[in-house]
Amino acid sequence: MQMKQFVLLLGAINFAVVASSVNAQNIPPNPPPPPAPPVQTISPRSVQPIPFTPHVGAAALVFDGKNKEYSPKLGEAKAPFVFGLTNISDHEVIISNATTSCGCTVAKLPSIPWHLAAGANGEIKAEVNLAGKVGTVVKGITVNTSEGIEQLSVTVHMPAPQAPPAGMTPAERAHNLELAAKDRQTVFQDASCAECHVKKGEGKYSGMLYAADCGICHDSPNRAAAVPDLHHLPHPTDLAYWKTWIADSQPGKMMPAFAQKNGGPLNDAQIDSIAAYLNATITQLGAHQPPPLPVK
Repeated sequence: MQMKQFVLLLGAINFAVVASSVNAQNIPPNPPPPPAPPVQTISPRSVQPIPFTPHVGAAALVFDGKNKEYSPKLGEAKAPFVFGLTNISDHEVIISNATTSCGCTVAKLPSIPWHLAAGANGEIKAEVNLAGKVGTVVKGITVNTSEGIEQLSVTVHMPAPQAPPAGMTPAERAHNLELAAKDRQTVFQDASCAECHVKKGEGKYSGMLYAADCGICHDSPNRAAAVPDLHHLPHPTDLAYWKTWIADSQPGKMMPAFAQKNGGPLNDAQIDSIAAYLNATITQLGAHQPPPLPVK
């Protein structure tokens, strides 16, 4: 019995010695599992919105010029302009209309709407009414097309101003006043009066017509006391006022009626041009202001 216990004790001692020997060796333990990759936080990218820009400029159309200039001669009533254009695209372009920046300017298309085939060309015509115009005048034209918008402009260089004709002598003025007192329309019938009041205004408009037919009396340095200074009128004036006085005058006054319907020399367009000139250059209450030199 003692021998059996001894054997069991000896086996236990041997097992402990072997286990101790194994642990003493430099055998590395199993490597730990690799760490999990860090979680990357991706912030939203800052995106700048692209602003919307309306399509302006019909790339399919090529003009022979988008800015036209014109220098009218004395007496011209309108300034003409022509814009040549070509459709260089491979498809049709439709021009719906052409509008202007002012009522005195008119733009004309061959048709409305205007269908311009690929490779086709044509013209846009424009016209500026010169009544009352002074100096350099610039007007805009907007062309609306199926390809976008085209902006055109016209510039008018009005002719250099001219001084009014020289005044009459005191003797001539006295004679004419005597005739006018009897019949205000005599100035268009008497040969000496008609030389100034009819012939010098033929074919003229606006400021030049005023200088030829009106300024010789109203702006003369020898102006008669009965002839008012239009730049010192003590009452309001407007376009209708000037038209009425120029065309019809007033019974009992020395001022003649210049309209052709009254036996005068001026047509409606000439009367409108003088009225517009006076309305634009003379203040309503006649405040003293040197009159501008007349043009056209």
